[in-house]
Order: sequence, then C-alpha cells, then structure tokens
Amino acid sequence: MLGQDSSRSLRNLVCIAIAIAGAMVLVRGLAVWGLRTDAIDDAFRDAGNIATILAEQTSQSIKAFDATLVAFQQQLVELHEAAPDRYEEAIRSRDIHALLASRLIRLPQSDAITILGPDGHIANFSRGWPAPDTDVSDREFFTVLRRDAGIGMHVALPVGTRISNAEQVLFSRRITSQQGEFLGVVQIGVTIEHFKRLYNSINSLADLSLMFLRSDGTILLRHPELRQHGGEKMPPSSPWHGIVAQGGGFLHVDGLLDSGPRFVVSAMRHGRSSTSEIPGCATSSAASDR
Repeated sequence: MLGQDSSRSLRNLVCIAIAIAGAMVLVRGLAVWGLRTDAIDDAFRDAGNIATILAEQTSQSIKAFDATLVAFQQQLVELHEAAPDRYEEAIRSRDIHALLASRLIRLPQSDAITILGPDGHIANFSRGWPAPDTDVSDREFFTVLRRDAGIGMHVALPVGTRISNAEQVLFSRRITSQQGEFLGVVQIGVTIEHFKRLYNSINSLADLSLMFLRSDGTILLRHPELRQHGGEKMPPSSPWHGIVAQGGGFLHVDGLLDSGPRFVVSAMRHGRSSTSEIPGCATSSAASDR
C-alpha cells in the first residue's frame, strides 16, 4: 500500500512538473509572440510615418507644378481672347519663351516647361528659342487632353522626350478658349532622377519600397525599381482605392503586386479633382506572416 502511494505521488509530481514546464513554455511563447507583434506594429507605424513625410514632399512639388500650369493656362486664354487671329504667332514669340524660362527658375526640380499648339507640335519651350518643330500629337497625354475638355491636370507615365530622350514624368493641362476651342497644352516635364533623389532617403531601410501612383491606381514610378513597374495598376478589388478616395490612410494587405505578405501604407492623395489623373502615393514594406 505504501509503495502504491509513493508511486502515485511520484506520478502526480511528474504531472505537476510537466504542467509547470508547459506553462513556462506557453508564457515564453506568448511573450515572444507579443514582442514580435509589437515589432510588426512598430514597423507598420514607421512605414506609415515615412510614407507621410515622402508623400508630403511629393505633394508640395506637385502643387507647385499645378499652380504654374494653371497660371500659364489663364495667361494663354487671355492672350487668345485679346487677339485670336494672332494667337499661333504669339505663343511662338521670344517674349513667351522668356516667360517660360523665368518660371522654370522657380521650379528647380523641373526640366522644362513646354507649350504645345492645337496640332500637337511644340510651339515654345523654356530650354531654347525658337523651339524645335517636334510633333507629339500621338502621345497619350495629348490625346487625352484634346478629347476631354473637363479634365484637370493629367500626369503621364514616364516617357523619353523626343528632344533630349531623357525619361520624364509629364504634368499637363489643357488650354481651352472661353468659347470652348482647344488651343493646345501647357506642360511641365520632371526627370525621374528628381524622384530618385527624393526617395533615396529610404535606401538604407531594408525591405521598404515606395510607389508613386495616379489615383486611378496606375503606377507611375516605383522606388528603388524606377523603370520596372510603370503602367501596372492596382487591382480593382484592392482596398487601396477606398483609402485614396477617403483622402489617405493606412491598410495591410498580402501580396499587393508581388507574392508574399506586405504592409501597404496609402499615405496621401495629392489634391482633389473631378478627374482621376491627380496622383496618389503609397508605400509598401515587406514583412513576415502575421
């Protein structure tokens, strides 16, 4: 009887010891999981803060571009209103070139400001006078702006210019007379090197990339792979579209454009317009499963 009691006590002690060890393992596992979750939350917040800062910097540049485009748009409409028969000659004048060149000085991040005639030929630009007789009427931005009188600022995919072949992001506005006649386009070209310099601040951060998009989800640039994703689009089902429509925010999705989990931060929409061509900005940071 004494031997049976001792054996039973020993089994109880073994069970208690196993239970204590299991509890310790569980507590340690929960602690490690908690630390991991905290680390992921911290990474998510950090990505959001970086996205917000870079989006604000990008937004300020775009606001300056659009303000310049609107000012030229209004001046050219007034020029046409004053002398419709002399408009084509006036926009090719040395005086207009001097005005373009002086405005470019205030936009050091820009490469050129260009005025296109209604036929799609370069009428004047900031880099020299007289402007070369270059036809860009087949470019996507010109086709869109000529067709749609109600569009705001259009942002085109990066393209090599037909003058310098430098790859640029083109910000454009339609020029429309007070009678509704299409008078051409005024445009600012910004080389992708500007965006590369702007976004180089994230190079030291592992697994972090940044995308510059139109609010319709079209990817204009993706850093650090600036030339590899232009023209791709956010899937229509992505919650990113809802975040941008609200003016900005944060979200987490898996496999946005690549396989594997991703933190995705939609930081800011750069302005509001009836057109979908005003850019948005998103940042994605690779993370482990959550």
